[in-house]
Amino acid sequence: MRWAAVILAAAAALVIAAAGSPAARGAQRESLAGRVELLSAKLTVVERRLTGLRRALRRSRTRITGLERRLDEGAGAPASRLRSRDGRFVLDVSDEGIRLRGPGGTIGLTTGAVSLASGSTAVQLTQGRAEVRGTSGLFGFTGTAALTGAAVSLGGTSGCPPVARRGDAVQVQPFGEVLRGTITGGGTGVFAC
Repeated sequence: MRWAAVILAAAAALVIAAAGSPAARGAQRESLAGRVELLSAKLTVVERRLTGLRRALRRSRTRITGLERRLDEGAGAPASRLRSRDGRFVLDVSDEGIRLRGPGGTIGLTTGAVSLASGSTAVQLTQGRAEVRGTSGLFGFTGTAALTGAAVSLGGTSGCPPVARRGDAVQVQPFGEVLRGTITGGGTGVFAC
């Protein structure tokens, strides 16, 4: 708009200059025409720069809109996501917790639990409880291992008969002779199915 006013002022100056003598009018016309051409060239440069600035502004608005959408996605949506360059590993961080996923499995961390999963094997640690599930497993220790609980069930969770306990009768035949006795030590809370 400002440039249009400048060009109109230059045109008005041309009209005013035309009111003088014919020789003066010709010289003034040429001088003003040169100024108008110069102003027109400068206006073209300014318009190109404005066009570039408008494009940059549109790109910035698009980026800002995308960030706003990510923030406004609501509960459960990742507030932050990191992805490996090949896309095989992803880390999501949200108000609900952290989840790390990769080709070998998943690790999750929430306010009340830690979970690990790989194929058909899963480990869930919650407040006061540990659960391991899978199709097969192996626990190996180089030192002492202890499995404790008020009741320990092997192979099932209910209805399992007790394993040999303190007070149970036993019968063995080590060298052809039958020996009978009673178990005097051990626990009373081990069961097997």
